[in-house]
Amino acid sequence: MLNGRRLAPAGIGSAVDVNTLPAVLIQRVEVITGGATTVYGADAIAGVVNFITRDDFEGFGLETSYYTTERGDSDVTDISLTWGHNFDKGNVTLFGGYLDREATFQADRDFSAQTISDNWFTGMLEPGGNSTTPAGAMSFPRVDFGNGPARTTWDTNGNPREFIQPDDLYDFAPINYLQIPLERYSAGTLFTYDLADDAEFYSEIFFTHSEAANTLAPTGAFGSFVEINTDNPVLTPANQQFLIDNAIPLGPDRVGFGLQRRLVELGPRTAQRDSDYTRVLAGLRGELTATWDYDIWLSYTKGEEKELLSNDGSFSRLQQGLLVDPATGACFDSSSGCVPLNVFGAGNLSEAGAEFIRAAPYLTTIDREQALVSAFIRGEPFELPAGNLSMALGIEWREDSGDLIADEALFSGDTLGFRADSNVAGTESVSEVYAEALVPILSEVPGARYLGLEVGGRLSSYDKAGELETWKLGADWEPFQ
Repeated sequence: MLNGRRLAPAGIGSAVDVNTLPAVLIQRVEVITGGATTVYGADAIAGVVNFITRDDFEGFGLETSYYTTERGDSDVTDISLTWGHNFDKGNVTLFGGYLDREATFQADRDFSAQTISDNWFTGMLEPGGNSTTPAGAMSFPRVDFGNGPARTTWDTNGNPREFIQPDDLYDFAPINYLQIPLERYSAGTLFTYDLADDAEFYSEIFFTHSEAANTLAPTGAFGSFVEINTDNPVLTPANQQFLIDNAIPLGPDRVGFGLQRRLVELGPRTAQRDSDYTRVLAGLRGELTATWDYDIWLSYTKGEEKELLSNDGSFSRLQQGLLVDPATGACFDSSSGCVPLNVFGAGNLSEAGAEFIRAAPYLTTIDREQALVSAFIRGEPFELPAGNLSMALGIEWREDSGDLIADEALFSGDTLGFRADSNVAGTESVSEVYAEALVPILSEVPGARYLGLEVGGRLSSYDKAGELETWKLGADWEPFQ
């Protein structure tokens, strides 16, 4: 929550991105632990975190910080500007921020540069990696080179040899981020204005734009079953005979096998995420009587995210490039500009072959909106022998809609290194009414400096899920000071 009012999730899940909050204006943070669903809604199962901002900022503020490591890398630059003005009837505050965080790769640190594996047999940690390598490997059928059935790999000349574990494993750690790069812009305003002695208008407007990137090891054929013609001119004589003798026969001059080949020629897989988060809120609060006050507000929040996935490969094109006419040296199927592919041995896949396999970037979009109207009154209606009865009554309506639209190509079955999340498109609204009270029973008597009850109830009516009742009953006993 921000200033006691619900914050909308940033994506199609339920998580709130606290990076969208104006950190420079945070005055304090209040935390309620334990179940708080009766008063705050069904998603307050574990409690509530409430960020409180300053509402009386006066003057001009500049906060800057710069961080770097002892190695002079991993730089983080953070700049915040704030201007506020108090006038007779209220306050206006403007703020803006910029954060830039540079990338650090796992290769930049000794402790993360090497993939470490837990050896099940020895119980020791040792250098590890992945069996999908730039040299390529035949994962099945396994071949006995004299040491028992094993994978087959190929040397730089394209000739087969036994895959040696762990020597031939591909170490994917160095190319991954230890600190992902991030650039973020934020701006907003807070405004309060006294309409009368007992009525104050307030508003909050926030906007945040973030650009973040992540990286994975290059894509590859991770055990894909492929077909190749044994008279393919890219095959060395030794490899040709090896495939004839050991691969799975599929027909005249055709064999198949499980191919593992890291396509380092495509570069690392990258995920570029650009997101916008906008929140607009306006409300009215004040006093109804000497013992009752009220607060009513409405808010609209919109989150937009675009994720661009790059440097993947197409399985169908990989397969197409493995079937080559020995008479012409060209692909049997020359459509789409097919290029003969030599995937046997590190460095033997041509630049043109890599570009033929490369898939176009995939674009996934995520949109989330929330509209909300909420109001409550609170006060002390009468006095009991042990003290004043305190209570609050509230109503709330909100509607959430979310859409995740993944690139259609991710559902084609033709991608080598990326998979799609299921598409999501939905809307849910809820109307709620709630009440809670603090009831003092005993005060300043032997054995009970204070004894009171805490009671509450909430009725929620969801558009699709139906009605839900929530209640609480608690006691607070202080035997002595």
